[in-house]
Amino acid sequence: TDNQLVNAGDLLLEIDPQDYIIRRDQALAALSAARAAASAAENSAKTTSVSAPANADAATAQVAAAQATWEKAAADRSRAEALFDAEAYSRQQLYQAIAAERSARGTLDQIHSARQAVNTAPTAIAGAQDTRDQLLAQVKQAEAVLAQAESDLANTKIVAAMDGRIT
Repeated sequence: TDNQLVNAGDLLLEIDPQDYIIRRDQALAALSAARAAASAAENSAKTTSVSAPANADAATAQVAAAQATWEKAAADRSRAEALFDAEAYSRQQLYQAIAAERSARGTLDQIHSARQAVNTAPTAIAGAQDTRDQLLAQVKQAEAVLAQAESDLANTKIVAAMDGRIT
């Protein structure tokens, strides 16, 4: 009413806070989800950064072992061909040497292909870090939305700023 005396802090008007409470609770949930996703991305980035170099070292060792196996099989094949030509080896022994060399070559080719996938590790690391950074930005955005929702909820109560009369 007009000319009513009020003291500082007296409640003058209250807007129904239910919608604002819901918005605040939604903002809290979104912030929790964003923090969980960012934490998972951080763990993934750390794991990728640690495992990628170890995987590259293991792939290099596998290539070296497969290369040595293939070179030995190729030498055995050449020896078997020479012995077959000298009639000191049977056709079956020759075919076994040829099959062993082809198998070793196939294994080497497969390991080379697998190593190419390991060579993409820097890209995987960068991708994991980018994902983490994007999710950390979403956390900041969710924090801002929560701050706005809490401010809106606080503004559902309008109080007198000082002693005086309402006009």
